[in-house]
Amino acid sequence: DGYRKERSHRSMKQVRQSRRRIFSLLPPISAILLIFYRFLFISTSITSTDGSSGSAIAAAVALSSHQQLVGTTSSSHIKMSLGSAAGPVLGVKGLSTWAVVGDVLNTAKPAFRVAQQIESSGRTTYRVSPYAKTESLSPAKKVYKTFQDIPLSTKIDAVNLVVSPRIGVQVLEEMAKRDIQYCFVQPGADGGDVLPKAKELGITVEQGCVLVQPLPPLDE
Repeated sequence: DGYRKERSHRSMKQVRQSRRRIFSLLPPISAILLIFYRFLFISTSITSTDGSSGSAIAAAVALSSHQQLVGTTSSSHIKMSLGSAAGPVLGVKGLSTWAVVGDVLNTAKPAFRVAQQIESSGRTTYRVSPYAKTESLSPAKKVYKTFQDIPLSTKIDAVNLVVSPRIGVQVLEEMAKRDIQYCFVQPGADGGDVLPKAKELGITVEQGCVLVQPLPPLDE
């Protein structure tokens, strides 16, 4: 009887140790699965503004997920923080009127959802689409073909670029003419000469994705 009790005690102890080892592995496994899921979902459902795959956006979201999980917030290329909106553009108070430049009429493209996201946050949103074949999303929502088509009398506080870098550079030059100081650049729109041109023109740039970063309330 004593021998059986000792074996039973050892078996129960081994079971408890095995359970502890399994439970200790759950957090890192969950983190890896979360990053993989976000990368897979976005890369299969989003295409970039110039028609290529959405891997740049997916990578940005995966990076953001990783930063949130491991507690880091910095990147040499993409300045993103899923838990904070206090960036050099999103963190500025009073930016209540935005222009979104991209394929804003195409529901399959990020620009469409970016414009919706900014507008749903309570910000006045002007849509600009170089690809548009119509001038309106609805009777109440005009879509401009170029950034220059927005009347000079219209006050724009900030611009969100979801467009090819070639067009993005043109938009930056027009922003400088209108003394618009803030530009938020989505993943894939920050290539080419976009960032050097913004620096040359003295425009404040934040890189990231408003589809995963929280927009601060306007009254903050």
